[in-house]
Amino acid sequence: MLFNMLKIKQLFTYILCGALIACATVDSSRSWPENIPSRAFFVDIYHQTTDPNPSMAMLERHLTWIKRFYQGSMLYPLGWNRMTELLVASLPGQQDKQEAAERLYNLGKRISVEWAQDNHVRNIDSSNVATWGNALKTSAEKMEQIEFIGRVEQDVEDLIARRLDPSEITRERYYPPDDYDNF
Repeated sequence: MLFNMLKIKQLFTYILCGALIACATVDSSRSWPENIPSRAFFVDIYHQTTDPNPSMAMLERHLTWIKRFYQGSMLYPLGWNRMTELLVASLPGQQDKQEAAERLYNLGKRISVEWAQDNHVRNIDSSNVATWGNALKTSAEKMEQIEFIGRVEQDVEDLIARRLDPSEITRERYYPPDDYDNF
């Protein structure tokens, strides 16, 4: 029993250390991915909406969160890019694929800018993003992807404008419990 407790504590310590390492700030100017909107876009938005003269560390931390949003992280491994790929691939027609890709690209920019802000400022949190990811799967199963994107677009606008509280973004908002798998 004591041996198992020590193993659990050791495992917890490894996970915690891994999470802390993942949070380390890296200079994003040298390693900006090509498959997300430009670094300059996010820097400009940050200067306009958050802080016109941020410290380099603050800006880099913000940009690191932007990259995690798109590429995924240990806690949310799918990321916006992969979620977009899966949703677009689930659509039957080329026109729907193109429309979904464009709308999700723009939606990703709106969400990531808000989500990457400090916790006390932002109005889109990680649970919102996870909820949208889970409900997206259901929308694909029901072939309602385009309609679902529209609902998320409206909710994102309402969240950013503070007309909607982040706690209102639940799976049930999009699909009743019988419409999704809990696993």
